[in-house]
Amino acid sequence: MDALATPSDCARISTHNVPVLARAPYVRRREANHLRFLHNRIWRPCSAPSSPQRRSARPGASDGQRSRDVSLLQLPGAAQTTPLDAVGAQALPNPVQAILMVASRSFRFRLESILIYLGLGLFAFIAVTPFLHTIARSFSAEAPILRGEVNIWPVGFSFDAYERLIIGGTFWLAYRNSFLITTSATLVQMIMTILCAYPLSRTYLPGRNILMTLIVFQMIFPPSLIPFYLTVREVGLIDSWGSLIWPYAINTFNMIVLKSYFQALPKELEESAIIDGANDFRVLIHIMLPLSVPVLLTLTLFYVVANWNLFLPAIFFINDGNKQPLQVILRDMIWSMQLATQTASADDFERLAGMEALKASSVIIAAIPMLVAYPFFQRYFIKGILLGAIKG
Repeated sequence: MDALATPSDCARISTHNVPVLARAPYVRRREANHLRFLHNRIWRPCSAPSSPQRRSARPGASDGQRSRDVSLLQLPGAAQTTPLDAVGAQALPNPVQAILMVASRSFRFRLESILIYLGLGLFAFIAVTPFLHTIARSFSAEAPILRGEVNIWPVGFSFDAYERLIIGGTFWLAYRNSFLITTSATLVQMIMTILCAYPLSRTYLPGRNILMTLIVFQMIFPPSLIPFYLTVREVGLIDSWGSLIWPYAINTFNMIVLKSYFQALPKELEESAIIDGANDFRVLIHIMLPLSVPVLLTLTLFYVVANWNLFLPAIFFINDGNKQPLQVILRDMIWSMQLATQTASADDFERLAGMEALKASSVIIAAIPMLVAYPFFQRYFIKGILLGAIKG
């Protein structure tokens, strides 16, 4: 059982001592306010003669207010004690013990916070280390790279790899192709996703359940590669950017997420707009879309990342080298560099100098658009996905 507050303990806790202790660096503001509350409501009345009735309740307080005042005298985490009116003298913890308890809790909180931040910092460092290593290789000379001396800091700082990429026209042609493909494909995909998700989110749509069943069945059992290729060829999309856009004009998962978001919006908004004379298209444009900005931006980023990293469809459907996206050009470049390095003679090493740095610099340049776009969309990720996943 905690020691009782004696008159000498009450004398030690004065109006000068408690604020000083409360300003200690290891005591948080909330705990400092709690110490002042203990001083004003418990320990300061000990210095003046008073009855248990006076310490336990305010003058003129009702029974409910008196019981609440007594409950406020409990320390956080302390065992429940009997009311002052019942025992006459409340068994209060020693003031010094109360201060030490508050300080100990603050110390544990700070220690846990430090450990959490250390763990998160270590995980972040491990996650970003490969990227830092690639950046260091792109700015390093070739000889330190081949000797394995480059870790996360450049050795023999040089811009030669980036200069060779800028001078070469093939890389920037592929960069332009990827930008045009990503922009047009994302625009088409967002329009198709919205136009498919909104009607399916309306319960009055005839055959809604049948359509959803067919869509989910196609998502679970997608078509095989050979029939898919033959269909694209028969349509006449081979060796054109349309083969990278129209067959992938909608993603079933993204459509279901947006449909669920539309269903979660209040139906009264649509009903009030219809009463005012708006049709379904105006309801979609002026009511649904402005309220769906978080999930729309989230799905846009999903489409942008997928289109920018487009690789296999370009290999299957694009034969013209001038229409290839960036990822295919990078693959061809890395393969040709590796083949040239493996088959090179001693006299050819001078000509092939800088190949490793060139690989790293091409990867960095290819990742720049996503690195620039991600911070602007990142805050909508969790909000957009959670809001769209409330209902199935």
